Amino acid sequence: LYLCNQTACHPGGLALMAIPYNLMHILIEDGLVEPGAWWYPSPWYIPQQGKISAIPR
Repeated sequence: LYLCNQTACHPGGLALMAIPYNLMHILIEDGLVEPGAWWYPSPWYIPQQGKISAIPR
């Protein structure tokens, strides 16, 4: 969350926001976190074989 907060006001903030967003996909796929009701995957997300999909059911 600190990274999200610090990059939001940066001129390239939208590009830098991809870092925590991609991290969230990885954490969900590895089973370390459960996605909340607010979560939606990237339209370009491709689930990895053998991993938990980050697409909500």
